[in-house]
Amino acid sequence: MASPAKPSWAVEPAAHVEAMLVLGEPPGNLHFRLDLPGKAAYKLGRMAETADIHIQNAAASRLHAIIGHHKNGGLCIVDQNSANGTFIDGERIAGNAVVPIKDGMSMRFGDGEEYKTVIVDKRVDAKEDFLSGLSGYDATEEETPKASKVSKGAEQSDPERDRRRSRSRDRDRDRERDRERDRERDRDYGRDRDRDRDRERERGR
Repeated sequence: MASPAKPSWAVEPAAHVEAMLVLGEPPGNLHFRLDLPGKAAYKLGRMAETADIHIQNAAASRLHAIIGHHKNGGLCIVDQNSANGTFIDGERIAGNAVVPIKDGMSMRFGDGEEYKTVIVDKRVDAKEDFLSGLSGYDATEEETPKASKVSKGAEQSDPERDRRRSRSRDRDRDRERDRERDRERDRDYGRDRDRDRDRERERGR
C-alpha cells in the first residue's frame, strides 16, 4: 500500500508548541513526540515499517490515522477510514474528517489501549509564570490566553500604558503651572490697575 501524502493543511510545528502522545501511567509510560522540528504530520498504525507511531494492537489498521499541525494553528487528527475506528474522549470520529485535538484528550485506536494528548503552548506558560507573581492571581481561573484574571487592585504591567499615564500626568502638571501663571499675571494686572487708580486720585486732589 502506497504511503499517503502529507495532508495539504499540515505545516511544520511552531517553535512555541510542545506536543506528545502518552501511553500508560508513570513511571513506565511511553511518550511519542508530535513536535519534531520540520515534521508536519505523523502516521499512526499497526505496520511498524511505515508508521511514525506504531500502534501495537491487532484491532488497529496498518495505517490507522494521521496527526498533523494545522496551518490555522493547533493539532488535528484524521482517521484513515480504519476498520475499527478512532475514538476521542470515548466518541468515534468520522473517517477522513479533520478533527482538532487538545491537551488532555484521551485517544484510542480500535479497542486498544488509551493514549493521552499533552499539548503545551510555551507562550501561555510564560504568561502564567509572570501572572502567578501578581497578588491574587489564580491560574485555575484562566479561561483563555486573552482573558487573564487578576484580583482587584492587582494589575498586569504594561510599559506602553505606563508611558501614556506618565505623559498624561506631565500634561496635567504643565496645565496647572500655566493656570497658576495666568492667575499670578491677573493678580499683577489687578495690582497695577489699583496703583494707577490711586495715582489718579492723588492727582485729582
